[in-house]
Amino acid sequence: MYLSADIWSRRLTGQRNLPLWNTGGRGYTQDCFVRLWHDIVGEEVDVPYYYSRTVLPTIGHSVRYNFTTNNTAQFFMEGIFANMPYKSIEKYQVVDGKVEPVIVPVPHDTSLFDSMQRLLPEFAYQYAKLPLHTPEDTDRMLYEFALNYYRNNLENEEFAEQIGGLVDSISLYGKKREFAPPFTMKMLDSFASKEKTRGMGSVTTSITMSVTRASEEVKRRYF
Repeated sequence: MYLSADIWSRRLTGQRNLPLWNTGGRGYTQDCFVRLWHDIVGEEVDVPYYYSRTVLPTIGHSVRYNFTTNNTAQFFMEGIFANMPYKSIEKYQVVDGKVEPVIVPVPHDTSLFDSMQRLLPEFAYQYAKLPLHTPEDTDRMLYEFALNYYRNNLENEEFAEQIGGLVDSISLYGKKREFAPPFTMKMLDSFASKEKTRGMGSVTTSITMSVTRASEEVKRRYF
């Protein structure tokens, strides 16, 4: 805790109010960070998080704002941004008097990573330059469109291949797997024998997308 507090305090010297952004979740990360931030600044201050959508209200100093009320599951976004060249940071170390994160390289889709590193900042720059009359309304409408497009295209084979093949650990430090791997005959056998369950994210994050990516033989048996 002390090393992580040190790295934050060094990079944010003089700041007391710190807004942060998160795609979604139950607020556990925020609550942990609030305690850490209070220790850093030496006083209990509000720590606002701007979520895409969270199920919890503001509690104590964990102030929560939602960008959308759309109830579409947003796990697919985690799959997109989970394509990193290193594991989630588990610990820190002191190097030449400075606190540095311990970086553990992992295999990843280098083409996707490099493209996002190059194209996302360029897109953000160009989008911010647009002479929009109501930029906030436009932001929300585009986000609603993206969520609805995902929800309405789970059976679109081309779309399912692009999203379903994304690799993520799903749970923190969990075993990596595809977002929605195509169902196979072996998987159907394990479902039938109750050896595995198709729900609860154990083998797929989207049953519909996994069926969409399956072979015609598997689809006939599944239905």
